[in-house]
Amino acid sequence: MKKIFLILTLFFNAFALQLDEISSTMQKNIDASLKLLQDSKEDKKQAANGIFKLFDSI
Repeated sequence: MKKIFLILTLFFNAFALQLDEISSTMQKNIDASLKLLQDSKEDKKQAANGIFKLFDSI
């Protein structure tokens, strides 16, 4: 009975560590995606400002 309990405990610990690693990897990917979106937003804002300045000078 102790062996079964030990095996189950080891299995659940390994599973929990794997979930932590997956969570960490997903968080890094989400952060990178959000940074790309923010950079894209800034680029669009700069392009829009350039267009407005162009039309203001006309």
